[in-house]
Amino acid sequence: MTKWVRLRLIAAAVVLTGLFGALAAKTWTVQIRDGEKLVALGHDQWLHEVEIPAPRGTILDANGVELAVTVNVDSAVAYPREVVDVAEAAGRTARALGMDVRDVEEKLASSRQFEWLKRRLAPDEARRVRELGVPGVRLVPEPRRFYPGGPLAGPVLGFAGRDGKGLDGVELALDAHLLGESARMNVIRDRRGDMVMATDLDPRGAVAPPSASAGATVVLTIDRFVQFIAERALAAGVRDNKAKAGTAVVMDPRTGEILAMASSPTCDPNDPGSAKEGRNRPVVDAYEPGSVMKVFSIVTALDAGAVKPDDPIDVEGGKLQIGKRIIRDAHHGPSILSVTEVVKTSSNVGATKIARKLGRDKLAEGLIGLGFGKRTGIQLPGEAAGRVRPPETWGEAGLATVSYGYGMQATPLQIASAFSAIANGGQYLPPTVVKKIVDSDGKVVFEHSPRARRVLGERAARQMVEMLKQVMMKGGTGEKIVLPGFVLAGKTGTARKLDPATKQYSMEHYMSSFMGFAPADDPRLLILVMIDEPHGGQYYGGSVAGPVFVAIAGEVLKYFGVAADAPIVAPQPPAAHLPPAASSAPDEPEIEILPDDDVSVIPDFTGLSVGQAVDLARARGVKIEVEGTGRAVRQFPAPGRALKSITCHVTFDPG
Repeated sequence: MTKWVRLRLIAAAVVLTGLFGALAAKTWTVQIRDGEKLVALGHDQWLHEVEIPAPRGTILDANGVELAVTVNVDSAVAYPREVVDVAEAAGRTARALGMDVRDVEEKLASSRQFEWLKRRLAPDEARRVRELGVPGVRLVPEPRRFYPGGPLAGPVLGFAGRDGKGLDGVELALDAHLLGESARMNVIRDRRGDMVMATDLDPRGAVAPPSASAGATVVLTIDRFVQFIAERALAAGVRDNKAKAGTAVVMDPRTGEILAMASSPTCDPNDPGSAKEGRNRPVVDAYEPGSVMKVFSIVTALDAGAVKPDDPIDVEGGKLQIGKRIIRDAHHGPSILSVTEVVKTSSNVGATKIARKLGRDKLAEGLIGLGFGKRTGIQLPGEAAGRVRPPETWGEAGLATVSYGYGMQATPLQIASAFSAIANGGQYLPPTVVKKIVDSDGKVVFEHSPRARRVLGERAARQMVEMLKQVMMKGGTGEKIVLPGFVLAGKTGTARKLDPATKQYSMEHYMSSFMGFAPADDPRLLILVMIDEPHGGQYYGGSVAGPVFVAIAGEVLKYFGVAADAPIVAPQPPAAHLPPAASSAPDEPEIEILPDDDVSVIPDFTGLSVGQAVDLARARGVKIEVEGTGRAVRQFPAPGRALKSITCHVTFDPG
């Protein structure tokens, strides 16, 4: 061999040896050093773990009627790699789904393996897609939360999102119970990423978890029929009174169970977008409740022994001055009223005098004991706590206003729950909307068991019931509220609303309310109705909220088969030539003193000389317009109006 041949052979041998060495090194790297990592990467390509979502639990009413269920509906999906003609497929699919063709074309031309086209289709849309036969466009089942009653109890139920998680109402509050436990399963995919088979055994030796466990069944205390009656009556009351909104709570005072909780406007949980206005007002909204609070301030005084039902109270003709402030009653009757008559006629002055006898610390303690200023703990999200200011900040005016429902805030649920304690002989039962929870194995994991706590003596509660019965009789503020065959116990309320712009109490915007229970001596049903800003010509609680109470109570008592406890007397129509007689008592007194000591009120100029009136107006910072001479005989606005920057026209008569 020549020298060059030998060199070429040696060079080839070296190259081959190097190549074999590199191959050996690579083999060692792949098989030994990175072997486990590469095997795992391979598994990830063809072995895929998918989550099997658990069916969300069902929500039932008290009688087992479905209020929320989970059903499978069709969703349209695309597998872009299977699409043959993108333009044609996009056009046909867009028409079937009612979508923009450009959006569909973009999804069909995607480089991804999978694209959602439109989720949770209507039946007609699903049928059209099924009939298309477009390669790469398919229907897949997807769980959807469905509410068979539509808007019935919508704000209470809330709704669940696309991921199956609760977002509001019972759906959110009990999400942990309703969700259930998902499972995971291994599937084998082909080169396009499509599943070709499912397996319960991971090739690496791990056994897949058991099948998904369905969510628990939640049984509510809500009765579907009672809820329907309450919502219908409330909607009619809001409509007839041209009101902004309304609230109704129906409960069993013996157990604390909420039978219905209505809000107007309401919402349909099948359309979560409607939830913006349809919030659960009885739970999340707190108000200055007005005269209904006299029940609780006076029963606290009865319980403390500060007054007795027959004790005389000097209401000074319905007018009481505290510093620069004036408290007025809307009617002017006798100067001396019994405690019972104070409740019957809803006297602001009387409530103030009784609160003085009780004292601010004991009044605050009594209100807090009845549940005001703290959450009830009901199984619903967003509950407001309300507010009871520390008594040391009240002053004389604050004590007066708190006694008849101003200078504090309470939710409708708090008011109804405290009222039920009176109906229940002084025993407070926390309100509940959940009767029981049953897991997927049929095991009861929660069952409501009423746990009462005494907040009032039985004697004081009984005395207040008798007073509330008087409210509904002739001369009482609730005399127009009649349910034939039943003796009622109740209380009207009319509260002026604070204008956030002027920081003063409005003369046009009111919260009208009525709360009552029936039968009065053996309560089976307690109802609270609140109508927000009525503008139908009436704003007194008895005239606005009272008819809603009657509409609900009449139907529900029949539904429960509660026997009448009073003779049914047919109303006598007035004679043809005579107008109907007017009520002997006003529906509800008005507030004439404000809890804010910085707000001035129009003073009473009647009986003053011109000079005295001018001096008084200057001292109070009120503009005055004088007409005539002598003594003041008329003025407009009336005394006590809580407005600044207003001119008061005063007429004088020299006689």
